[in-house]
Amino acid sequence: MNRNIIIINKTKAKRTKIKTVFIFLIISCLGLGLNKISAQNKHVDGADTVILGQYEIIIKLPTRCIKTITNYEEGFFVTYTSLDTAILSVHYGSMVSKPLISERKCTIVNRFYFESEIEVITGFCLLNDSVFYNKERNFREMDFIKRKITIMYESVDKSKTSIYNNVLDNIKILKVR
Repeated sequence: MNRNIIIINKTKAKRTKIKTVFIFLIISCLGLGLNKISAQNKHVDGADTVILGQYEIIIKLPTRCIKTITNYEEGFFVTYTSLDTAILSVHYGSMVSKPLISERKCTIVNRFYFESEIEVITGFCLLNDSVFYNKERNFREMDFIKRKITIMYESVDKSKTSIYNNVLDNIKILKVR
């Protein structure tokens, strides 16, 4: 009879250990998930640095923005959304149709290559929704072909195009590795 009690106590101890480990894993995973969510969206003022593989990009933002990071199988997008509806995006990776801007919804005004390494596309989109009925918004997309980096702005009001052109013209891409 004592032997049965000892076996039952050992079984209860194992179950308690398993439950404890299971609860610990759940709490750990929840903590990691919460950290990941909070790191995905944040407010950014002034300049920001983005690490893209072996490159580091330094961007001077014209206004306070909400930074969102979206990962996918072969890369990720970093999107800065400002209060004036302008969107500045950095893409790193592959398996994405180029240009990023939809040619069905937008008109490409100019497309050129710089030293066969950078493709630059500019144009405008006509927005038709409840907020922007028949409003024209500009875009510019720069594809650094060999580096697999695309940087663009979109949904920019004509009056602010020069500000966002300045942002793209002054982006620094540094090789860090």
